[in-house]
Amino acid sequence: MTTISRLSLVGCAFALALAACDSKKDAAPATDKKAQSKADPKADAKGGDAKVAKAGVEPAAADAPKADAPPAPKEKIDMKALKLANATGWEGQYNEALESWTFEKYTPAGDGTNAPNRFYVDFMPDDRPSDVADYAKKLQEDQNFQDMGFLYTKVDKQEANDGGWIIVGTSKDMSDAEDKGSPSFVMYRAAKNVYCRGGTFVDAKLRDEAVAACQSI
Repeated sequence: MTTISRLSLVGCAFALALAACDSKKDAAPATDKKAQSKADPKADAKGGDAKVAKAGVEPAAADAPKADAPPAPKEKIDMKALKLANATGWEGQYNEALESWTFEKYTPAGDGTNAPNRFYVDFMPDDRPSDVADYAKKLQEDQNFQDMGFLYTKVDKQEANDGGWIIVGTSKDMSDAEDKGSPSFVMYRAAKNVYCRGGTFVDAKLRDEAVAACQSI
């Protein structure tokens, strides 16, 4: 073999070797997406958040429960303009500062004098129980609950009444040892948030007159 032929063969072999090396350099390594996701959990979490954000929904807000709307407040009536039907013979006096009515009726006492009969109409205080059973229990246990120094020693009736309730019984001044108690009542008119309460009555008949008057509120 001539010298020129040998040189040609060496040149070809060298060229083939260079081409093989370039081919290996140009080939990019295969990417394992599952492996990359496991190796970089942050990237996977970001991807999840991006999908939620793209949908326009916050992860926490999506399942948040809706709050209940607060109850509508009762509309306050004009207490001064209050009129009672079935109140013949009862005289009412309004207290501007207290927004309260006092109704009185005097009847013969049998000894030549007149005895007072009295009941009151007020707005129901916010701290009073609205349930009739709870209210009746307080009347019998706490002498400073409604009228200072008084307790109901007997409850004859406690029941629902025209959207509210009524309690009928006997009230006693606990500071007076000679007081045997007198007929009394409490009536709650829920629609107007107003309640009537007995002050003093000579007998149950006068109390029933007051109940009938309050029923017209």
